Amino acid sequence: IMESLRTIDQRSKSLKEFVQNFRSLNQVPDPRPEKINLKHLVADTLHLYARELEKEGIVVRAILAEEVFIDADQNLTQQIIINLVKNAIEAGSPREAVE
Repeated sequence: IMESLRTIDQRSKSLKEFVQNFRSLNQVPDPRPEKINLKHLVADTLHLYARELEKEGIVVRAILAEEVFIDADQNLTQQIIINLVKNAIEAGSPREAVE
């Protein structure tokens, strides 16, 4: 439960920042690359949608090495993952695997 709350809190802050930047610039904000752990970012994002994915019968297998780091903007990268998950939910059918 605490991990879920932490993930929701982090995503809420990221979304708030994204919306503020979008409103002020009327465009996607400039990326702020930093070294991020892709495995943790994917896991946190999938955790947000776990119940919805389960409800739709969609199984997601994120197979990543233990430590995968990339240089990217964390908020923008997470938004991309969220969009992919949402698309899978909208297009998925029961028992469909997304890898």
